[in-house]
Amino acid sequence: MMGEIVAMHREQAAAKHQLEALHMQTEQQTELLQDLLTRANAAPAPLSSPSLHAVTLHKMGEADGPQMFVEIFETTAAACGWPMAEWAVRHGFREARLRSTDRPFIFAQQLREAATRWLQPGESAGEGRMLELVNLKQFVEGLLAGTSKWMRCRHLAPAVTLAEDHLAVHPSD
Repeated sequence: MMGEIVAMHREQAAAKHQLEALHMQTEQQTELLQDLLTRANAAPAPLSSPSLHAVTLHKMGEADGPQMFVEIFETTAAACGWPMAEWAVRHGFREARLRSTDRPFIFAQQLREAATRWLQPGESAGEGRMLELVNLKQFVEGLLAGTSKWMRCRHLAPAVTLAEDHLAVHPSD
């Protein structure tokens, strides 16, 4: 019975920690969106031709996730009144696809360059890692359907093996 109580206490502590982290992330995202909306409302783009150069997207931080950047970009573009057809001018990254005549290595380089221009990561390891995760996600999504499916199926097995190896060496992690 004591073991069950200890396990429940650990579960509650873990849930509380997750809830606090989620709350902190929500507050950060809210602040970023409010800042973007304030900037967009303070200097609206001309009605005749919306400027894609007048707005600077939020610089990526260590605590930011790839989905948040997609949401920030879309919110900024909508707030500035950019036509969806012109979003690719600001960042063609999300629309990038491997053509049948392209090589994956060159496609990956193009994605890395586009993501770096878009996200403008700093020098920290966290920002560099985030850039790589965003690139990996878009790379797999941009592959031809059969190749993408093959990659997804084979990507999990090495990750599981690496996690098992790490836990074997560092059981306290």
